[in-house]
Amino acid sequence: MTENNAPFRAGVPSSAGPFLFAAALAILAFATPPLSLEARQLPGDKWSGTQINSVSRWDYGTLPEDLERARVDAITATANGDYAKAAGFWKELSDGTVGRFGGDDPRTVAVNVRLIHALYLGGEYEKVAFLADEVLPELELTFGVVSRESLLARNAKAFSKGELGDRKTAAALLESNLRICAILTGENSREVMAGKAQLARQVKLGGDPKKAGEMLLDLIKLQEETLGIEDPDTLISKKILAGTYNLQGEYTESVLTYALIIEPMERVLGSGHPDTLTAMAGLADVFTAINDFDLAMDLYKDVIEKQKLVLGEEHPFTRMTKTNLVAATVKKGDFTALSALTLNG
Repeated sequence: MTENNAPFRAGVPSSAGPFLFAAALAILAFATPPLSLEARQLPGDKWSGTQINSVSRWDYGTLPEDLERARVDAITATANGDYAKAAGFWKELSDGTVGRFGGDDPRTVAVNVRLIHALYLGGEYEKVAFLADEVLPELELTFGVVSRESLLARNAKAFSKGELGDRKTAAALLESNLRICAILTGENSREVMAGKAQLARQVKLGGDPKKAGEMLLDLIKLQEETLGIEDPDTLISKKILAGTYNLQGEYTESVLTYALIIEPMERVLGSGHPDTLTAMAGLADVFTAINDFDLAMDLYKDVIEKQKLVLGEEHPFTRMTKTNLVAATVKKGDFTALSALTLNG
């Protein structure tokens, strides 16, 4: 399949719809190889570097050998996508630093930030919201409100609030975080642009997909100019935009957008990356919306198997895809298939 380097286009003629659905199917047929255990390892690209750097940077003081080993194990688990294991290592490290240095030592506070981050990645949203409220006062006293450490914990709290359904609070927190991030990294930094994409996502899920789409179109133009068409952050913004089109009933635009990003996401992020899988699940959502249930159900099943391997059976993303598969099966009226799904959990 040739690489698509054309500038991003928001709209297409409605007559192009059948061809776009065919294009989406072609991408799914030829660009999604079976997922192996090796797919848990994130690619060694700039996205991976940015992600891991947020937890691997350490300039808070030396650690005893056993605690340093736990820190390295936690970073390795994060890089491998094993977030539950990473959280376990950070918790072990937190207990160790509290016992040896005290709860207000910068090393303890920094470890707790990374524990919050790992819990968020693992879908433990209620734990994140609780722990962030507990840690943030000490965190801001130690490092300041305008600090990368505070921002990491605040973002995890905002995202978790959103995933728990409190979109209004999540959006308000993200707006506040964006102001802090702009001070730290610059008005049009990669971090600020990624934060704007997540703010648009909360606006979309909060019931205003039209406004979210308008926010994303301006953002994507800037990302394409400064980061590139196939930069991970640009692709993730387009994934969110595709969802806004679906919610507005603009199915042709939604499929086109998913069709343009799934193959690049597999190359850049990997076929088992959570964002790649949620893009595929989003395309299945569109198929459900247009009553193409067989395509939707097949795609949901493929995504679920990969999510179980990468994220685990009980991760919220996995559970959501299972719920959407059941909904598509009910909408089709295939009660034999529904019984099989019920029996298989």
